[in-house]
Amino acid sequence: MKNTIKFLLMLFFISFILTGCDEDKLKNEVLTELIKAEKALLENKSVNVHKLAPYEFSRAVNKYNESEKLIDESSYVQAKLSIEGFYGLLEVAKNKAMLMRTSQSKKPALKTKEVKSEKKEKAVNQEKAVKQKKAVNQKKVVNQKVEKTVPANKVEQIKYDGYQIVKGDTLWELAKRNYNDGFKWELIYQANKAQIENPDLIFTDQSIRIPVIK
Repeated sequence: MKNTIKFLLMLFFISFILTGCDEDKLKNEVLTELIKAEKALLENKSVNVHKLAPYEFSRAVNKYNESEKLIDESSYVQAKLSIEGFYGLLEVAKNKAMLMRTSQSKKPALKTKEVKSEKKEKAVNQEKAVKQKKAVNQKKVVNQKVEKTVPANKVEQIKYDGYQIVKGDTLWELAKRNYNDGFKWELIYQANKAQIENPDLIFTDQSIRIPVIK
């Protein structure tokens, strides 16, 4: 009987020692994995993954912190699983950051095209403005006596067409389009003086009236 008890105690002692060895081995493995996880976290942060994919990166950081806490609580099996989850979340953050870099690299080219288009449009508008100012200087007489362009007995019989300004319009262009004579821009200006303060400045979507001359 005594020999049996001794034998059982010996088995229990050996099992306890082996269990402790396995736990130490698992602990060392988990600590090594945690160090690698920390290194991976810092490496990805150094290439701005945390800025390009902040939400996804923060989830990976939270998982890393959870792994640390589990190790402190000696829950090594759960900590190991948590570290595996960390790597999965970090991979998601890296992929999102890569997509963001790709989309950002395409923006400068698009912006360059927009700038070129804006410069071209600005040059066209400036050219139109120069022509319009030149016309003003050449026809100052029209500015004083508009009535001469329209017979006096028809002044009160003038009819008007409504028009909405579109991009690129000038009074000079509108006069050419409606009267085949850009120098008659003053007619349109006089008919709309209440809302056009400066004949050189008209605005898109502005509603004006154009005198109808027969």
